Amino acid sequence: MNIFISYAKEDKEKVATLEEIVRHGGQRSWQFVYDLHGGRDWRGQIQFEIDRCEILLFVITEYSLQSEWCLKELQHAALSQKPILTVAFTPDIEIPYPINTIQYVLFDDTPVAGAKLTRALADPKPMSRDKIPSHWERLGGGPIGFPTSSQTQIPIPRIKREHTDMEKEDFLYEALRKIRDYFGRALSESESTDTRIQTRIRDESNTRFHCQLFLNGEIQQSCTIWISNNVGLHGIAYFEAHGRMHHFNMNSYNELAQVASLNGNLALEFTLGLRMFNQQDECRICTADKTAECLWRHFIRVFEDSPY
Repeated sequence: MNIFISYAKEDKEKVATLEEIVRHGGQRSWQFVYDLHGGRDWRGQIQFEIDRCEILLFVITEYSLQSEWCLKELQHAALSQKPILTVAFTPDIEIPYPINTIQYVLFDDTPVAGAKLTRALADPKPMSRDKIPSHWERLGGGPIGFPTSSQTQIPIPRIKREHTDMEKEDFLYEALRKIRDYFGRALSESESTDTRIQTRIRDESNTRFHCQLFLNGEIQQSCTIWISNNVGLHGIAYFEAHGRMHHFNMNSYNELAQVASLNGNLALEFTLGLRMFNQQDECRICTADKTAECLWRHFIRVFEDSPY
């Protein structure tokens, strides 16, 4: 997940600790001081990074509230309906309207501060459209500042479209097909690049397939991937076995990717197990294609420390 950290340069040292927590949680962050590429138009790059980020983390201090560019970044993110999370280092900071309508986290020196931030990053929300002042503008120019008490906003209704059960089911079948195709190509490519490797893929039904990977005829790794609703969560389940421990297990308590939403499109979110996606691939919510790649990388990790 890409996180844009908006802060004033005077707060650079405080933000370093904040960013460490963000990156430790498997997120990717962008901040002006460290990530700006030389030779580029920095104004354009800031806009590009906000447009591609998934969360804007706005650091609230007396400096950022007076910073023209911090406020420009906030306005651009709000008008782009990016999820926004605000962070303050002290509880006594006076937060002006409409920033005070955004989800807020106190990142103080207590041991639980990092845990609070991590939980808040899991589900931030965009600024409500009816709270966005009419004079706010996207990056590229326009007035800066917060509305006075005399200014009023006209609320605009927002209707969020929910995906139907039929759409979710169709997506699951298509996702399983993509994962199966990816494994089929990857297994064939593995055989063609090394004669010591043999593979086998077996379709057990239209909702379940099984893969085996051999080295010189000896079984090294096997897995089953299928559409599961064993625990009341419809999704793609993954179960693997090592060496000669063959299995045809339908236990989705190990690993499960549930149907979720990513930028308004159906995606897969790893809700049970699959710790490797946070640690290695940073793939907690991703497309079916990315899910297939992540599963394959995990499946062949048995060879990472192999002497062969």
